[in-house]
Amino acid sequence: MKFRIARVIGLLAVTLSSAAAAASLDTLGVQEQEKGIRERSEFSISKPYDLLKISRFSIIYRSGNNGIFNLMNHPVYNSYVEDLYINPTGASIAILPKNRRDLSIISNRIENLTLANIKGERKTVPGTSGKEKKEVPAITAVTYTSDAREVLTANSLGEISTYSTDGYHLMSVINTGKTYDLIAISPNKYFIAASHGSEMDIWNVETADLKRIVRFAGRINHITFSPDSREIAVSCDTAGLHIVNSIDHRRNTVTRGVLDVRCASFHPEGKYLAYARKDSVIVYNLINRSVVCRLGSAFGSPLSNIITLNFHANNGVVTLSHNSGNKVIFWDMTSLPPLYKSQLSEEVDKLMTDWIRQMDGESMEEYRVRVTDDNAARQKAMLLDQAATAIATQTIKLENPFIGEEYDSENHAIDIKFNELNTIKLEIPEDEFNEVRNGNLSYENPVYTLDENDEFQLVYLEVVNEATDKIYIFDKRSYIIEDVAFEDEGLDFIPVAMLQTVNMEMEALQEQTRQIMEERKQENVITDKTEITINSEIQSDFDAEGNKIYNYNLNYQYDVSEGFSYQEDFGPGKFMVNESNAALTMLEAIRTALGGDMKKYLDEAKAIDITITGTADAIPVGRIPYDGACGEFNETPYYAKDELSSMTVTAETDIRNNEQLAFIRAASVKTWLEDKVEELKTYKDKCIYNYRTEVSDVRGGEFRRIIVEIKFRDIFNE
Repeated sequence: MKFRIARVIGLLAVTLSSAAAAASLDTLGVQEQEKGIRERSEFSISKPYDLLKISRFSIIYRSGNNGIFNLMNHPVYNSYVEDLYINPTGASIAILPKNRRDLSIISNRIENLTLANIKGERKTVPGTSGKEKKEVPAITAVTYTSDAREVLTANSLGEISTYSTDGYHLMSVINTGKTYDLIAISPNKYFIAASHGSEMDIWNVETADLKRIVRFAGRINHITFSPDSREIAVSCDTAGLHIVNSIDHRRNTVTRGVLDVRCASFHPEGKYLAYARKDSVIVYNLINRSVVCRLGSAFGSPLSNIITLNFHANNGVVTLSHNSGNKVIFWDMTSLPPLYKSQLSEEVDKLMTDWIRQMDGESMEEYRVRVTDDNAARQKAMLLDQAATAIATQTIKLENPFIGEEYDSENHAIDIKFNELNTIKLEIPEDEFNEVRNGNLSYENPVYTLDENDEFQLVYLEVVNEATDKIYIFDKRSYIIEDVAFEDEGLDFIPVAMLQTVNMEMEALQEQTRQIMEERKQENVITDKTEITINSEIQSDFDAEGNKIYNYNLNYQYDVSEGFSYQEDFGPGKFMVNESNAALTMLEAIRTALGGDMKKYLDEAKAIDITITGTADAIPVGRIPYDGACGEFNETPYYAKDELSSMTVTAETDIRNNEQLAFIRAASVKTWLEDKVEELKTYKDKCIYNYRTEVSDVRGGEFRRIIVEIKFRDIFNE
C-alpha cells in the first residue's frame, strides 16, 4: 500500500536535520566522508576506451576497433561494435555492428560466444526521386526492461519493437513515425520514453498512444525511469537535469545554470538521484529537493571525463559506481538515510491487517461497529505515529542537549537543542527558568511523525526535572485522533468493505485447505507434520492514467516439521513436484481455490503475476541428472531472493549446484500449474510467471519447500 503521510503543521514542530542542509555544489571529498559516503574500491582500465556502460556490477567498455572488454580487462568480444547494451542480469550483452542493421546477443561469461541474433527485416522505404526501395532499417536505440524479460529496439523507420529474451521472438511493434536516439521503458512497463534531439516523447505501451511531447532547451544525453515508474530523469547538454512526471508530465528542474549533465541514475529506493558532469558526481535528494553532496575526487585524485554512472544494491548494500579517467570508482552509499515512508507504510500495513481481522470472541455485530471506514482511518492515524516513533527512536538519540542560556519571554519558553534535531521551545514558567536550566533533566515518551520531506518531526515530548519531579510538556501534534475521518486527504486508505471481503475469503480458503489436508491425512499422503499457511493482502497501485487501482495478493506456503521432510517433502536432490506430497497438497489447494471463489478474480484481473519460490538447503548436490522435463533454461531471468540474476539449466548441463536445484523445483511447480489448473489454461494470456529462489547455508529438509504467490492486478473495479 502506498501511503501519503499526514503533514504535521506548526512552526514549533521540530525537524530532523537533513544531511543535505549544509551541502552545496562546491562540497568536496573530505566532507563527503564525514557524511559517511566513502570510496569503497577502484579498478584500473588498462586500455584506452571511447564507450563504457554500467549495469549493476557489470561494466563493459569499448576500446576502439579492438572490441569490448570487462572490468577485469578481459576481452568479451573481439570485433568492433557500434554500441552495446548490458542485460540487467549481467549475463549477456546486446551489441550493434557498424551498419546497425542487426542486434546480436553475446555472452558476458564466455568470450566471443553469440547467444542469439535479431535479424533486421527488409522493408519498403522512401528512395531517391520519389521511388521506393527495400532495405533493412538501422537500429538507432536499444533498451532492456528492468526485469530483463524483454529487449526493445527503435529503428530508422520510426518503429519501436519489443522482443522476448526467451527465444528473442517479436512481441509487438509501435509505429511512431520518428527516429529516436534514446529509448527507456518504465519498470512497470506502462510507459516508453523516447528522445530525438531536444524532444522526448512519452508513449503508453498498452495502447501505443503518444501521451506527450516534452521539449527541452538542449540536446538530450540520457533518459531513465525511477524505480516506481512515476518519474523520468532527463539529462541534457545545455539544459541541465530535469525530472518529468510520467503520468501528468509536470516538469521540475534539478539544476539551474548547470550545463552538460551527461547521465543520471536513481537510488534503488527512489529517494535520491545521482547525476554526472564531466568532472563531478552530484547526489541529490528528490524529496526535499536538495543536494546531498558533490563527489569531486576519489582516492586523492580529481574526477575526470565521466561518461556514465549507476546506483545499484546487492544484499542491502547500496553502491554508486562511475568511470573517471582510466578507472572505475565504487562508492559506499549505505549511509544515506533510507526512504522512511516506505518503512512506515510496510509497518502500518502489517498492524492494520491485524486490526481489520475479526477478533476471537467478537460477534459479527460488534465487529461491524468496531471496523468502519472512519474508525479504520483513526486507527491508521494512531498507528502512523506509533510506527514513526518506533522507527525514529532507532535513529535519534535524545541525549546531552544544549539548554538555552536565556529565557524567551515572548513564547514563555526555553530553547533545547538536541544533536540530531533542530531547537525546540519548551514552555515553562519564567520563575522556574533557573531550576530547569540547572536541573537534572530526562526526556521521556517522545512522539514523532514523518513529514512530506521524509523527515521525522518531534511533536511530543515530556521533559522531567528529576530534581523537582516537575514535568514539562512539549506538544505540537496537529490533530486529535478522534477528529480523523476516512475522507481526510492526508490518509491513503483502502476501504474497509474491501478488506473485510478479503478477510472473509481468506477464512473460507483456510477452511477449504484444512479439509483438503484432512483428506490427504486420511489417505496417508501427509501427516500433521505438514502445515499450509495462506496469507492475503490488498495493495493500492496506479494505472497508466494515474488512476488508483487495487491488486490482490494471495500467498501459499507450506512447512514440514524438522525430521519429516524425507517422508512428506522433497528428499535431497529431488525436484519434481510429484516427489513432494506436501507440495502436491498445497498445489491441490491452489487449484481448488482458483476453480472456486477465486475464479472471479482470474476473470476480472487485468494481469495475473504468479511468483514461484523454490528453495534448497546446503547439502552439496554434485551432479543431478536433468532431462529437461520442466523446460530448457538459457540465461533465464529470475530472482535469487530479491536480486535479479539469470539461470542456465538444460539437459546438457544437468543440475550442478543448490541454486539450480531450487530453481528447477520452482520450474516444476510452474509446469504442474500450467498442466493441471484449467483456469490458468483459460487465462494463460494474462499469466506472467516469475521464478525466485532461496538457498540456505544450513542443511535440513525444512529448507526444501515451495512458496506460491498469485497477484491479481487491477481488481475490485466499480
